[in-house]
Amino acid sequence: MGYAPDNHNILSDGGSPWDSTFEPDFDVADNAFPAVLRWLEAIRSEHPPSERVRGVDISDDRRAQFAECLASLIVRSPRLRYLSEKWTAEYQVNDFGFPEPLNLHETAGANLRRCQVPFARDIRTRGKPAFLIASEGSFLFGDGFMTNFHPTPDRVLHAMAMTAFTPAVAVLWFSPRSYPTFPKGVSLRLTGGEVSRFNEIVQIYSRDSLFHAGEPPELHEAFKADQHFIVHMNGANHRNPFVDAWMEEALAVSETRPRKSVAVPLTGRSV
Repeated sequence: MGYAPDNHNILSDGGSPWDSTFEPDFDVADNAFPAVLRWLEAIRSEHPPSERVRGVDISDDRRAQFAECLASLIVRSPRLRYLSEKWTAEYQVNDFGFPEPLNLHETAGANLRRCQVPFARDIRTRGKPAFLIASEGSFLFGDGFMTNFHPTPDRVLHAMAMTAFTPAVAVLWFSPRSYPTFPKGVSLRLTGGEVSRFNEIVQIYSRDSLFHAGEPPELHEAFKADQHFIVHMNGANHRNPFVDAWMEEALAVSETRPRKSVAVPLTGRSV
């Protein structure tokens, strides 16, 4: 993953007693990532090659770990930092009448430091995760990805986030108006063409950096434009026909009883 200096530090010019950091807010997620990645790999290996979609049960403890990890990727995404600084600048100039934005980096960071706990709580307590499995090719990870979370702790009505966790497994978490209780999650095997569409979406939301396995991807025109885009389709933000179809497939899976969980230790080394 890329590194951006001082994005989680709130520092004033020359230093002050108010200087602080919120990097420790991500300690729970960072400690959970190894176990969550092993669990996602187990979900991938358990998904039969001949099946398109299947249910995945998720224990409460595993859900909590996964929520912390996904929330941390959202909060630490350079795209969310970009939105926080952009909206902070617009608020200062348009609402307060400042001739130019002041302390932009620090104020934007103060907004972001409030987000990890509510984001993780929302992902833990609601919504449906779909674990996307690449049958051909591999997923891209970028310095931006498709999500409608804002740099504020306020709850988003129909929140969603889609990002790769590994080159072979990506996650589409979304909170529709209604959804079946079981299964608690689904795994969905994507074709090579669908993986390519996923990667195009990543490039639309990314601006500076793409991370890939194997051969470098063909760069999308949106990525070459050097912007963190927000996609508009039919008047709505964050809509894409491929993503809408994956959501519909995930919601079509309904079970009357929980499926047996994939057995992977919550902590400790894999064997």
